[in-house]
Amino acid sequence: MYELVDHTYYDIEDTQDSESAIILFAHHPATKQNIVMKKLRQYEDTRYSQLTLNERQSYQLEALEWNRKFTSDIYIGLAPVCETHTHLEKKPKRICIGSILENPNRETLNKTKEYVLLMKRLPKERRLDNLLSNDQEKDNLQEYLYLFTRYISHIHTTFPISIREVERTWWGSIEQLRNKLQENLELLKVAILPKTEQHDIYDRLKTQLPKFLEENIYQEYFKRRLEGHHIKRCHGDLKAPNIWIAPISQMCNEQPRKCIWLLDTIDFNPSFCNIDTLSDLAFLVVDIHTRTGSIDLANSIIDTYLQLTQETGEPARYVLAYYLIEKAAVGAAISYYFDQNLLLGNSYLSVAALRLDELMNKASK
Repeated sequence: MYELVDHTYYDIEDTQDSESAIILFAHHPATKQNIVMKKLRQYEDTRYSQLTLNERQSYQLEALEWNRKFTSDIYIGLAPVCETHTHLEKKPKRICIGSILENPNRETLNKTKEYVLLMKRLPKERRLDNLLSNDQEKDNLQEYLYLFTRYISHIHTTFPISIREVERTWWGSIEQLRNKLQENLELLKVAILPKTEQHDIYDRLKTQLPKFLEENIYQEYFKRRLEGHHIKRCHGDLKAPNIWIAPISQMCNEQPRKCIWLLDTIDFNPSFCNIDTLSDLAFLVVDIHTRTGSIDLANSIIDTYLQLTQETGEPARYVLAYYLIEKAAVGAAISYYFDQNLLLGNSYLSVAALRLDELMNKASK
């Protein structure tokens, strides 16, 4: 069992607070080392539970393992929180942690300790949502998105991100997709209740989207995705606030992975990350569409990705069209319900309605 050897204090410059976690931006007063710490709270909602210490430790281990697979040089390890700092006040000034475990596992964690996940701090101005809103970067956006699309297509086609064989026939099956869609629509219904002006879009999604899962041609397309091993352990949350991109350089063009940092992979619910690679891509596409208002920019990501992965046929485009609608609806529900961001939620929902119109027009031809 891991024993707390010594105490190290970090001064906290800023925090990001949510119901489920607190993010601490800190530095060491002597070494001036900048660091980011994520500490989970006792929390439960319809997606997951982290009420017990055991659950929180499991999520921290899972987060460290999978985030390192997508971005290997950012995540430092886990560290126990000193007893006096277990319950952090709203605006903490300092935090005390024990020795850092770079490669922890169940056996090396102290079962009585809270742990923080430690990350290197990245420059905020290089986060994709900030690049998207920076007028000085507008001329570079197409190049940034092309670079990232190359990176994610490489991950989807070459990384050994597989699902256990015993589960392979479930994730991505029509039955699983039906269940997941129903859960997502229920969340959207709850989230949208106070926003009566958006009910017409919700009603259309609830009526039309499940029908595609019942049509023989779409069932055949989804079956091909399953049999083609396109259902993998993906990132699951490809949106701009989780993506950092360095300034474009020759090195970036030659080795995109050295210029892209992809953080906060889903680590709490397998149904959100054991998904079709096209579902993973869809969240990126609708998020860029939502934040920029540019369908041309969003569609350029689609075209580039499908060319790079050699999935330019009709089945892939129809499957992706379905996932674009589903992911836009999910983005709206999360923005309304969990983030309390009405403006972003409305934008996601507008994208969902637009993509639904596109799919219905395509299906009617």
